[in-house]
Amino acid sequence: MIFQNLIVDLNLPLSIIVDQKFRVPSYRSIASDYLPKLHQQITKRLKHACSSTDFLSLTFDGWTDRLMRAFYAVTMHCIDRMGQLNAHLLTFNSLSGSHTGENLFHEYDHVSTTFSIGNKVVRLITDNASSNISAFGELVIPSFESYFITEDAIAESDNDEVENELDKREELLRLSCFIHTLQLEVKDGLDESGCTRSAMAKVTEIAKLSHKSGIHSLLQFRKFLVISNVFLNDLLTEQKKDELALSMKDSAILRQFISIFTLFIEATTRTQAEECVSISLLGPSILGIYYDLENELKLCKYTSSLCNALINSLKERFGGLLSIILKYLLMTI
Repeated sequence: MIFQNLIVDLNLPLSIIVDQKFRVPSYRSIASDYLPKLHQQITKRLKHACSSTDFLSLTFDGWTDRLMRAFYAVTMHCIDRMGQLNAHLLTFNSLSGSHTGENLFHEYDHVSTTFSIGNKVVRLITDNASSNISAFGELVIPSFESYFITEDAIAESDNDEVENELDKREELLRLSCFIHTLQLEVKDGLDESGCTRSAMAKVTEIAKLSHKSGIHSLLQFRKFLVISNVFLNDLLTEQKKDELALSMKDSAILRQFISIFTLFIEATTRTQAEECVSISLLGPSILGIYYDLENELKLCKYTSSLCNALINSLKERFGGLLSIILKYLLMTI
């Protein structure tokens, strides 16, 4: 507050804080006066932002810290009348009690009422925790079809099955977080496939070793594949860690591992960008990952079981959307 208002906004020198006339606000003043007033000002701005948009989506996230204290946060996302993307943190509060579905829904309902956005929410994004599914899984969007489409705007299609599948999904309020679901898919693949465990175990131990020895700058994971096996293994021998030496097969597995997950990293990075409508990237990302895994399956020598596990998980977790995309692609051919 002091730095922003005095040093930055008024361009006053840093030495002002050592002036005898300068008085630091007391703890009591900050806690009972400054912060409450600032909170009221920000809340007023947030309510104005909510009232200025017709439709919005929410991100609801809850977690527990290392001291087992529960928290939750709700972020509002919208596109204003100027076509600009906006995101505002509506609340960040402690959660009394455990993360039960009932408690989470109560907090969501409180935020919705406080900011008068109950009839404006068209999507609610949460992770895949069972409590979130219990709290929001059955919520529907009232009159959802009138928000976006009219009867004249519906394109005619000969594929009634595809349209029926879309109709079943369009009323659901809650959507699973794409990044979290993608991480679960990666976990599925790593849990079900043992082809990379030995090489990854060595990498893990080498990473730990790098923090305890004088070869930290040389034993970074990113550099494993750009230095020769001989050089790396010589460094490990010097540290009397011959059991961690990477064989040619280990190096090949690590290269294939990186190749497989390159598109996962790209999809994660792009969909988390602030200045983009991330939901528009879901279809292309899922389709790209699917075809990339199919191609990797044909090329990889040691990690085929990992590819198969990832493909099966992709179909299980994104099967509905993937099948619709593939059907539409077939219709356009």
